[in-house]
Amino acid sequence: MSKDYGKTIKKILSTGKIFGKPAFLLISTNDPNVMYSVTQEEGGAIDVIVKSIDGGASWETISKFKNSGIRDLLMNPVDHNILYASIADYNNLKEMEQAKQLLLKSVDGGKTWQDVSIKIPNISIMNMAIDPFDPNVLYAGTNQFGIFKSTDSGKTWKAINNGIRKRSVQ
Repeated sequence: MSKDYGKTIKKILSTGKIFGKPAFLLISTNDPNVMYSVTQEEGGAIDVIVKSIDGGASWETISKFKNSGIRDLLMNPVDHNILYASIADYNNLKEMEQAKQLLLKSVDGGKTWQDVSIKIPNISIMNMAIDPFDPNVLYAGTNQFGIFKSTDSGKTWKAINNGIRKRSVQ
């Protein structure tokens, strides 16, 4: 991390328990000391969300997702305790089954999660975005069903694919 526009860079995520490189780093827009990252534990078998409240000097594991892959993580630009995670859940799969796809929301900084998934079977949310001017507006790009929009913080979703020919959004 750099606080002087890249003149000096400080390593901020390095604990013995964490495996591999962080996949995401989110920094709060209203408190730059609050950060979230996604990384792995136990040789990659567990995706974890870690949080720092001191600008990256220390990190605490706040959520663990065993046998799951976190595809994307968003933070509300107004309230850094509101997070959204797109997850592929590989738990309880039989041979040749597709992973269950989840879109989860947390309002307590990742301690607990509620399912706000788009109600289409086998939909994979590949990436997400949040409107920086209206944090109730979310967008989700999917593997084969195009783009979905929510105007109520993920409670309901509507496809917005008029004029989009290719329905896989990466």
